[in-house]
Formats: sequence, C-alpha cells, structure tokens
Amino acid sequence: MVTGTKKFASLLLLGVFATVAFLSIGCQPPQMTPEERKAYEDSIAQVRQDSILKANKAKCEFKLSNGYEYYKQRNWEKAIENYEVVRELGCAPSMAENLYLYLGNAYRETGNQDSAIAVYNEGVEYLPENIYLYQNLAYMYKITNQLQKQVEVQEDLVALDSTNVEYLMDLADLYFSTNQYQKQIDVLRTVLELEPQNSVAQSSLITAMKKAGLDPIDALKKRWENKKNNSTNGVEYGEALFDRGDFEKAITVFKEVTSIDPENIRAWNRLAKAYENVGQPANAIEAYKGILDIDKNRKDIINEITGLYIQMKEFQQAMDWANRTINTGAKNGMGYAARGKVYENLAAECSGGSPDFQDKLVYQMAYEDYQKAVSMGYGQVTARIDYLGNFIPSKGDWFFHEDGGSEIAPTKDCYSWLNRSVKRPTE
Repeated sequence: MVTGTKKFASLLLLGVFATVAFLSIGCQPPQMTPEERKAYEDSIAQVRQDSILKANKAKCEFKLSNGYEYYKQRNWEKAIENYEVVRELGCAPSMAENLYLYLGNAYRETGNQDSAIAVYNEGVEYLPENIYLYQNLAYMYKITNQLQKQVEVQEDLVALDSTNVEYLMDLADLYFSTNQYQKQIDVLRTVLELEPQNSVAQSSLITAMKKAGLDPIDALKKRWENKKNNSTNGVEYGEALFDRGDFEKAITVFKEVTSIDPENIRAWNRLAKAYENVGQPANAIEAYKGILDIDKNRKDIINEITGLYIQMKEFQQAMDWANRTINTGAKNGMGYAARGKVYENLAAECSGGSPDFQDKLVYQMAYEDYQKAVSMGYGQVTARIDYLGNFIPSKGDWFFHEDGGSEIAPTKDCYSWLNRSVKRPTE
C-alpha cells in the first residue's frame, strides 16, 4: 500500500513538471521585453517551487520540528542534519522564519564558521527584516576578523532601526576602527540628537573630530554645559580654550571646575597659567595656593609662586616663598636657585642699573645661592653664576671697604629687611 502511494505521488509530481514544461514551451508569448521575460520566468519558478513544497510539505514540517527538538537539547549535529533536509527538499523559503536562525546558530556552535555565515546570509535574503539574523551575522564577521563586512551588516541593522542607540554606537565604534571618522561623526551626532546627555557619545565625538582634523571646541562646550558635575569634561573644555589662546573663557571654566572639584590639581594649575597669560599674577598666585592646599610640599608650585612675587616686585614675599622651598627639604637645589633669583632681581631693582658696593653685596648673596644650587645638582643656574661674576664685589671693592669687618651687610633702605651678610674673602 505504501509503495503504491509513493508511486502515485511520483506520478503526480511528474505530471506537474510536465504541465510546467508545457507551459514553458508551448504557451510562452512570442515576444517579451526583458522585464516581462523575467517576470514570466519568476512565475514559472514559483509554480515549480509551490509544487515541490506541496509534495514535500509534510516531510519538511516533520524534519523542521525534529531539528528544533535537537536544537533545544543542544545536539547541534542532529539539529543540522534535520534542518539541512528541509533545505534539500526545497522548503527553506517558506519555512525561513523557523529555519535559518537556528541552523546558522547550530553551525556556529559546532565551530563551523563559514557555514554559519553562509546560512545567515541566505537567511537575510528571505527575511530582510529579521534583526536576529543580522545580529548573528555581524557577530560572525567580528570573530572571523572580517571588519569591513561587519561594518556593512551593522549598517543594515541601523537601516532597520535607525533610532536604536545601541546599534548606532556599535556602528560608530566600527567606523572608528576602520578610520572612517567623518562617518563616525555623523552617527554620533545622530545619537546625540536622540540622547543629548549621552556622555559616551559626547566623548567619542570629540575624539573622532580630533582624528578627522576638525575643531572639537563646540562639542567640548556642549558636553561640559550638559553635565557640569563632571570636572574632567570641564578641564578638557578649558584646556581647549587655553590652547586656542582664549584665556578669559578658560579662566571662567577652570573657576567653575575648581568650585565643584576643589582637589582638581590639573584645573588649579591651568587656572594659574591662564591668569599668568592675561597678566594677573596675583590671581595666579591664589590659584597656585589652591594646589598647595592639596599638597603643601609641592616645591615646584612654591617655586612658581616665588617667581610671580618677583614679577610683582614684592621681594619680601618672594623671599619668604623661596625659603619655604628650601624648607620643604628639596635636595635638588631648586630652593636655593629660587632664593638666588630673588636676591638677583632685588639687587637689579635697587641699583637702578648702576650697582654700588651695597648692591654688589646682594648680588654676592645671589651668586652664593646659585653656587649652592649647582652643588646640589641644579645645573639650570650655571649661566647665572657666570653672568653675576661681573657684578659681585671685586678685590678693589673689598679693599676700599676694609673697615667693614669680616662680614658686611648691605645698609641701603631697600635692603633693610634682609637678614644676611657677606663674608669678606680671605685672599
């Protein structure tokens, strides 16, 4: 009985093919345009496909069901075996929804990457809007290091759901990896239209613009204004302003940063430098003091403050800070170099360009401090020692002041606050 049924089915299928062949040969219109011919051939193919599906439908459904059962049991080989029968019987197009994703996944799980990719690709031809097929295909291109193909599939995903921020961010990352910075910028701007507060997108946009050779200042500003509790954003925006020479705006930003993050040394330092650049040394000093509130022994900062007081010709303040540098225990001579600078500038100011013996004594103090600094390894002031050799007291100066004793202190009014004397040379 079964044999008779199979014969009947075979005869029926042959009859269908004969009918199709007859239609193809005997009933084909004599003249057709290329478009009409394609449509005609497609209709014939569809008739053939429908006939095959009708003949094999029951078996395909049985194999598809078996395949899924094996899939759930993680018996990947058996799942593949049953799913492939469905493809062989020509049922794949009509059963694509329940076939391609699972068959592709089964191949992936067995480590057959090429077959998985082929199945996913075939699947998207029949299911062009199936998100999961695209996601799995993108993953396969990722693990097989086919970056450009991964980009193309990710673009398809974004085309299917252009408001999905996750898809957009993944595409932006891929554009960055393939050096397509302008495309990355366009995608990130789309993300920020959807999520203006997206900090990752904001930071990525800034990086992409720098890579593309574009000015990111507007993006930096927007990121800072959108999230002013993030001091890093403020510092980066302020530094961009600083680098452009827009010191006034930079000062405003750094002041905001230090108000919300008073221990941000980077912001304090930049604030001080910005004040220096606009000729406000007193404000620069106050900014540097913000650093010392965090780390009181920062000898480099103490040295900066010393220099600013010298610039302001507040030599007593400068001397106090120079001594403070020495008192931090600095062993590289920086403190003595700073103090030598105070003495040198004080002598230049008091002498008015024509040093007398009193001024030369103060130059001698600078000379001795510079020598001390060099002996401790601070070689930056070696040139100052050579220069001051022309300003320190000569043998003749000492001879004409031989009644001053073994040590002499300067007596000019502008030196009255100094608490130091110079020893008379023994020779």
